[in-house]
Amino acid sequence: MPRKNKKGEYEHFCVLIVAQGQWSDSDRQSVEEPIRKVITTHTPDPYPFFLKLTRRTEDPQSCKMCTPAYELLLELKGQADGIIYFGHHYIIPMDDLEDMARFVKMVLDNEKVKKMHMLYLDGFGEIKRTELSQWDLETLKSHIETKTCNMSDFLKQIENGKFDNRVLYEIVKW
Repeated sequence: MPRKNKKGEYEHFCVLIVAQGQWSDSDRQSVEEPIRKVITTHTPDPYPFFLKLTRRTEDPQSCKMCTPAYELLLELKGQADGIIYFGHHYIIPMDDLEDMARFVKMVLDNEKVKKMHMLYLDGFGEIKRTELSQWDLETLKSHIETKTCNMSDFLKQIENGKFDNRVLYEIVKW
């Protein structure tokens, strides 16, 4: 879905799940399997939230924003084990927030997960593409906020219909 104007880039929805310690294969499975099960469940919604979770093991390099956004997730992960979901997906608050809350609870209720990060980038429609193509990790960081909250505070925020664009949420269990 290419854009017709000379500003902005695709939307990005990014999730990083960080391990509690090092994961064995069965630990990783215990985190991924419930998500995969929901993804493969039929829903009447033509573009359900869980289909926006695209698992990545390497930089997607699909557009100029992908590389710095992916590098940000890798930097946050550090040496810890983790799972990255990343893609060109837009969030529809009236359709997606309930499933997003379900996803966060599903992930953080797993004892093998320490925390998670979520970031939504709306595409920076006010910035020229030529400028966006020059962005690196540090430039991206300067254009987003960070917010740390526990799971219950994040779920209350979602319940109130609030999931902010250009905010990197660090969601911890307690």
